[in-house]
Amino acid sequence: MRADLAEMKAKATQSVQLGYTPEAFSAALAAGTVDTTLLSSTMDFSDDARKMVMKLNMGVASMNKEMATPMVADFSAMEAKLDASVVAEVSSIFSSELEAAMKENDSSTEIVALEKEISAMFTGSGGLYELASKEEKASEAGMLQCIADMEKLEVDVQGVSSVTIGEILDREPELRAEIEEEIKNNVWAP
Repeated sequence: MRADLAEMKAKATQSVQLGYTPEAFSAALAAGTVDTTLLSSTMDFSDDARKMVMKLNMGVASMNKEMATPMVADFSAMEAKLDASVVAEVSSIFSSELEAAMKENDSSTEIVALEKEISAMFTGSGGLYELASKEEKASEAGMLQCIADMEKLEVDVQGVSSVTIGEILDREPELRAEIEEEIKNNVWAP
């Protein structure tokens, strides 16, 4: 039993990565190869965080898909109804305006602001990484406390046949105080 507790304690103090690291996620996002299962397990500390990140990931994937698909206009249907020179001019205007819009879109302040907002959601004060770190530390502390409780229980179980009331009260100061209070108040019934 002692060896099992030591092994549990060692495992509890090990750093286990069950999802994306910030660097790995950035690389996967840049490459367009985000594994949604891995992303979901990264955010398993909070359902709200997981939902938000999965929604953001779907939005980014959708935007990337839309941006990768070039806009093409088919003016062939108009050629039968309009003069060819008019269709050619409309096609030329469309192409030049589309090209100008694409250049403007690349440097759009809206996109930059959105990127900053999304980045702040992850790395800013109160962001997902900070929240995940707090949850991780709390769970590690909880596991270590459980192991300490189990170690104490092991000592109690092993010595139950030979332990005295005085030894129990020495290990349990709260219990000692409670019993002393009951004696002081002449409380003898359960």
